[in-house]
Amino acid sequence: MPENRPLHAGDPTSIGGYRLTGRLGKGGQGTVYLGTGADGGRVAVKVLDAEWVESADLRRRFEREAAAARRVASFCTAQVLDADFASAQPYIVSEYVEGPSLKEQVDRHGPRAGADLHRLAVATATALVAVHEAGIVHRDFKPANVLMAGEGPRVIDFGIAQSSDVTGAQTQSVIGTPGYMAPEQISGERLTASADVFAWGAVMVFAATGKAPFTGDSVPAVIHKVMTIEPDLRHLPEPWQSLLGACLAKDPADRPSSDALLMRLLGRREAAAGPPAPTAPARATAPEAAAQGGPPAAAPPDDADHRGGRRRGAGVRLAVIGAALAVVAAVGGGAALAATGGLPFLADAEKPPAAAAPSPPAKPSPEPSKGQPRKDAPESGPAKADTTAKSEGEKKAKDDGEKPTGQKVEGGGNADKFVFTEPFAGRWTGAGTFPNQTERRYDIVIEKGSSTAALTTSDNACTWTFKMFRTNDKHGLDGSVTSGAGCGPQTGGGIWIEGGRLVVMLWGGKDGEFPEHFFWLDRP
Repeated sequence: MPENRPLHAGDPTSIGGYRLTGRLGKGGQGTVYLGTGADGGRVAVKVLDAEWVESADLRRRFEREAAAARRVASFCTAQVLDADFASAQPYIVSEYVEGPSLKEQVDRHGPRAGADLHRLAVATATALVAVHEAGIVHRDFKPANVLMAGEGPRVIDFGIAQSSDVTGAQTQSVIGTPGYMAPEQISGERLTASADVFAWGAVMVFAATGKAPFTGDSVPAVIHKVMTIEPDLRHLPEPWQSLLGACLAKDPADRPSSDALLMRLLGRREAAAGPPAPTAPARATAPEAAAQGGPPAAAPPDDADHRGGRRRGAGVRLAVIGAALAVVAAVGGGAALAATGGLPFLADAEKPPAAAAPSPPAKPSPEPSKGQPRKDAPESGPAKADTTAKSEGEKKAKDDGEKPTGQKVEGGGNADKFVFTEPFAGRWTGAGTFPNQTERRYDIVIEKGSSTAALTTSDNACTWTFKMFRTNDKHGLDGSVTSGAGCGPQTGGGIWIEGGRLVVMLWGGKDGEFPEHFFWLDRP
């Protein structure tokens, strides 16, 4: 679990019979505390924040979080021990997992390589297979949600997870962590398990390099790269470069399923039906690997069954998981990986070239679905900006977009230099999901030459006031946000035009923990 910090003034000291002794983390709608049960054992207690307890939708989402975690195999997550959703402040009690998050570990000790990286990849891919076997799409798989427990990684935080068989109309607002969100998740399309495979690929790039594959100094910049730019993986050796490149494909159909991904890591051909044949011959060119008990080298997965998100039979998935657990145990000491530099899943690969070729350009995007801006439409002219007016004291969002924060102009910067130009001027309206998950309509009026704008719900229940202080990579503007009463803790956002539609983004909360929201607005 993350580092334990002291309770804040006003924090509860007990709930549901559990004594709360410190803070483990803060999310968009809840706070996670370190607690002690009646038996003296340590637990993690997630409590829905007081400002959200009146929202029936948020209570239901909180309940779904616990239900999702309970459906996932216990070996790969923190087990739910107790919960009370009818309480004045609903809470979920989970087992306390000792250990830092993957993000904390890499930030402190640097990237992983060789056997350590392969072991992490197999364990986390196994967890994804288990999550998908439970019929769940996690939707927020990122380094901060992988806990490095002594017995192996645990995937946590199912707060925005959804059933993989969800159908029907999709909301035009999006939540998640931009640097690890698949393009279809940012666009608000229907998600499959393939979105988690994309996130897994981004997490592995972070684990191997210490840096997310899509970075920028603002959330819009990160989103732009996720949607349009191929990640530069040239610094990764083969076979990681090919494997992670496939996982980070823009089109979900071009990514492997979590099953196929795990089979490739295990060095096996994914069978069309039934468990992998135990006698399948390895294609390894290094006989020492087999002699030391390492997994066989991988053959390419069958084209007929490796594309993103396809559900497999429960028996097949369980066999996949079982094989993975056996390999994780086998490579625990790392000796089995020595013969191939820690990468036995492609032991037959030729040595990596001295200088890899540049990443290919992004492929043309498919025709957008309803509610999604056209990525091939011309952009509006850039907003007028005097970049020399930026203050050196201006805060920057996290490179990977994981915890963007509301920025303020400091040190004498002239924010009035950043104003809206003619293409932005006028009224824009649209529908979407309010941050507390209720459906609303939105209205914004922008004046040419102004550095401010206000986004208002049609029922006037909430208003977000923007004060723009810099340009972004989408030829629009970023600004600080003042949230009206009942709006939630948004402190920053961005506005730009894409495909003829106005995109309004909100982020915020302390340390940027509030989930990002995006709204697509049109001319009335």
